[in-house]
Amino acid sequence: LLGLYINEYNVSLINQTLETLTEYCQGPCHDNQNCIATHESNGLDIITALILNDINPLGKSRMDLVLELKNNASKLLLAIMESRGDSENAERILYNMNPKQLVDVACRAF
Repeated sequence: LLGLYINEYNVSLINQTLETLTEYCQGPCHDNQNCIATHESNGLDIITALILNDINPLGKSRMDLVLELKNNASKLLLAIMESRGDSENAERILYNMNPKQLVDVACRAF
C-alpha cells in the first residue's frame, strides 16, 4: 500500500522528513523520542512499515531510492532508542516488528 503513495517524485521529501526527525531525536532528546514513539499518528507503525514492506512500483525501477528510504527509516528507529535508561521505546518497536523480520529485510536488500 505504501508503494501507491511513495514514488520517484516525492521520495526525496520523505527521506528529508526521516532525516529531520532523526536529528530531532538525536542528542539524545528523550522528550522528542517519546513524542514520536507515543504520538497518536502511530509514527512507529509508519516507520516500521517503511522498513518491512516492499515499496513498489518504485522498487522495481529505482531500488537505490527504496534502499535509501529504508536506511533512513532504520536510522530514525535507532535515534528513537538512543541513550535511553529504560527499554520503553525499544519494547514499543519490538511490539511492531520482531528481529527475524528485520533480518529477512536485510537479506533481501543485500
